Parts: sequence; structure tokens; C-alpha cells
Amino acid sequence: MTYPKPKPKSRLILILLVLLLVVGGAFFIYKSKSRSTTNNPTTTQDNKDSKSLNQETIEGNGFSYAKPEGWAKLSSELLKAQQADSGIGHTNPGGSVVTFVVKVLSSTPANDTELKNAVLAAPKYLPGFELITSESIKVNDKSGQRFSYRFGEGIKTKQELNAVVFNKKTYVLLFSSVEIDFDERKPDMAKILNSFNFK
Repeated sequence: MTYPKPKPKSRLILILLVLLLVVGGAFFIYKSKSRSTTNNPTTTQDNKDSKSLNQETIEGNGFSYAKPEGWAKLSSELLKAQQADSGIGHTNPGGSVVTFVVKVLSSTPANDTELKNAVLAAPKYLPGFELITSESIKVNDKSGQRFSYRFGEGIKTKQELNAVVFNKKTYVLLFSSVEIDFDERKPDMAKILNSFNFK
């Protein structure tokens, strides 16, 4: 199946939407973090260890996952703008933001090629889109596909899209950050994916 190539005006709108989401996410996470730091300062190692043992579990419609320490829930407005069912984010020391969102699609691709075409239909039209890797994965013992790609001009955004078909739905698990800071949060990304459960 081929998709029509967006017109230049559509690309501009898409670029502005991506920038708005990144800036909005950064602002929300910064505000959430500053509120939680003010209200609950962590001063001892024991307190920090007990927090990591009691990570919050985020529940969604048909799934759950653990929210690592230092991450905050994304606002409902930001989730709506990204057409996501759930999401969390983290502000890096330099001020950039990494986000994780879950999108549940009602489509059920018949094979890996259809899955790839379905989940990369919109991203492949982003300016400067470049697919970096494509591989088979398992999330909660369910088979899926992982696509890492970058896009943008100047400062590039990197995304890792994990897609799993389960129970007649396609679950899109998407990590996103500016490319230069992406690898800094890889350990947290692994924890989130390892904790992800389908119901």
C-alpha cells in the first residue's frame, strides 16, 4: 500500500507539531519535577533505594509498565496531541526531554511487512527521515518489530518504535529524544520495556 506524499504545507505543520510536543513535554516534566523535588526532597541513600523498589506502575487499557524514578506522567493534553493512550517523560540534565508513549491501534497487520508499513507510514514523511535499524523483538514474550530512526534538520530527533500485535490490536511503544541525548536514557528504556505487560 502506498501513501500519498504530504504537501510542503503539511510538512511544515508536522514539524511545528513535533516541536510543540517536545517543548510542551519539556515544560510539563520540568514543572512536575520541580514540584516533586520541592515537596519530597531525597537526602539519604536509604530513601532513594526504597523509592526505586516501589516504582509506580502505570496502568493502561490492556497494558501496564513501571515508571522509573525521575520520570513523570505526561499531561492529558500532551497525550491527546500525540494521540497516545499513556506516556511518561524525563528531563535530561542539559534540558532536553526523552518521552515514552504507548499508542494502541485497532488495526491488525497480517505480517511483519504490513506492520512496518503501518507504523512507519507517518514518520517516513518527516523531513530528513532515515531508518537506522529494523529488528525482531519480544515484549512480554510477544513477538514484534523495533524500528530506530532519526529525522529533522540541524538538531535531529531520534525515535525507537517498538510495535507488537496482541489481542487484535497493535501496540506502539515509542521512545523519543534529541539524538545526541538518546543513548543516555537507554538503561531506563530497557527497564520500561522489560516491565511492560499485556493484559
